[in-house]
Amino acid sequence: MMHRALTLPRDPLPRHEARGRGGPVTNQRRPALIFSLLLCAVLGAGFSLDRPRHTDLGGLGWSAAFSRLCGLLAREYPFGAWKGIDWTAIERELGPRVADAEARHDRRAWYRALRELVFSLRDGHAHLLGDDGGLERAEVGGSFGLEVVELDDGRVLAGRIAAGGPAARAGLRCGAEIVRWNGVAAARALAAVPVLWSERPPATREGARLEQARLLGRAPGGTRATVSFRDPRATVDGGGAGATVETRELVAVAAPRGRPPCLRAAELLLGRTLETRTLVAEAAGAAEAKGAAGAAGVAEAAGAPGVGYVRIRFELPTLRTPFPEHTLRRALARFASDRLPGVIVDVRGNCGGLDAMVPPLVAPLLREAMFYEMPGVYRREGYESRDGGKDLASQPSQGARAGRESPEGGQDLRRGVGELAPDPRQAITVLPRPPLYRGRIAVLIDGDTVSAGEAVPLLLKGLPGVAVIGLHATQGSFGIGLKSVRMPGGLEVIFPHAQSLDAAGAVEVDADARGRGGVEPDLRVPLTAAVVDRWYGRGEDVVLEEGVRFVRAGAAGSVRR
Repeated sequence: MMHRALTLPRDPLPRHEARGRGGPVTNQRRPALIFSLLLCAVLGAGFSLDRPRHTDLGGLGWSAAFSRLCGLLAREYPFGAWKGIDWTAIERELGPRVADAEARHDRRAWYRALRELVFSLRDGHAHLLGDDGGLERAEVGGSFGLEVVELDDGRVLAGRIAAGGPAARAGLRCGAEIVRWNGVAAARALAAVPVLWSERPPATREGARLEQARLLGRAPGGTRATVSFRDPRATVDGGGAGATVETRELVAVAAPRGRPPCLRAAELLLGRTLETRTLVAEAAGAAEAKGAAGAAGVAEAAGAPGVGYVRIRFELPTLRTPFPEHTLRRALARFASDRLPGVIVDVRGNCGGLDAMVPPLVAPLLREAMFYEMPGVYRREGYESRDGGKDLASQPSQGARAGRESPEGGQDLRRGVGELAPDPRQAITVLPRPPLYRGRIAVLIDGDTVSAGEAVPLLLKGLPGVAVIGLHATQGSFGIGLKSVRMPGGLEVIFPHAQSLDAAGAVEVDADARGRGGVEPDLRVPLTAAVVDRWYGRGEDVVLEEGVRFVRAGAAGSVRR
């Protein structure tokens, strides 16, 4: 089997899938990572790409280890050419800082340089593990008590407002238009926010903008900021231009604990891979507005049909759902028996898992065989395949020749004696598996749908009777496998081992040099002031509502062919 690198949102969890996907790994996730690896071993997960690759540079000095790491990444990071990464420029910028940190024995500066290197990969599967020496707390440990939202028209509104926080005490309410931040126009201030302390490196331009919106309200504790804003009622009503602008000073207080990691060891023991239910049609569409959590049931009301609902949280087995595909097939059979018009497959916040689990979860939803992926892997020159031939798969993938010779005739730091090439032997095709579901399907996504979680919309997108729906595209990190490099000071760098390629050998899903990537929604919910008011102010699930609307539109009798 292959494992997808688990997103390390963003902590060390290799996405174990039919192949291992690079996944979020963090110190908090180490128990979950260890448990998932053991569980996958017990269940028989075992292609060569499943096995993490390890390199130990911990015995070197900081500068020597950093130089070796840059060389290794230049050769073996599978998306260097695809993302247009200039390894020489990165080493030229960060190398002197590493040398200075080593001379001063500054562990914080050493950690920060490595984190900047990891984030330069723009890959949600890349991560730096280890003690940051309190650096994150020092730089973004304070909060102004708000997160902002950038609308489709470019305006910036207050989204989440922490009760009793600095923003709330200053009179900001959800939906208030942020006009200026520290005297700078809101859109410009947002663009200047660093994303170094995001949960995971953002891969796409859209993802980076989302992280900037989350981090605008973070700063060192005690930091003062001035915010100029307009009343939210004028914003929602569309008359904000003439409304009075108020200016307040905010002082950052200790930030609350961040979002819990997507995967914790306890969830792999006691949690569920997926949840299924029937959403009840309440009067005036209230079930749609309230979201899935308050809409469980099997009856119908107000003359409108119920809708099947499946939430896939991650692609890993747990002790409570060791065979989640069985749970899914039973639910789909029940939905069909109840003559529901369709099903909503919710992968919002799905942080990935095992590639091997994707085909059985998607197979009942297909009408015909679908090519999923084949890995593009780094092969050293002279590597012999099992049949005795050179295993370079005839063509390097996506211009991925890894190395070049230095002017002196030796290998330079990018030293390339190898290339990235497709491995057709490990290609995966998903075959339909009964009971085949014929109702309409709405796949719900967001910017936190990452790694193996992105496979579900990837495979279903474009099929008859299927719509991918969301406010934003998926995260755009789809690499396979896991590589680990142990660095001095107890730090560890994680990055994916292989590319995911389509049938033509092109990189799929992973963001490119221009920040384009992820799975785009077919139906993108417009991000307006009214949507912000409903989503953040009233707690209504506008994306779920759009999914219910799409599914019910087929209730007149059309079925997927």
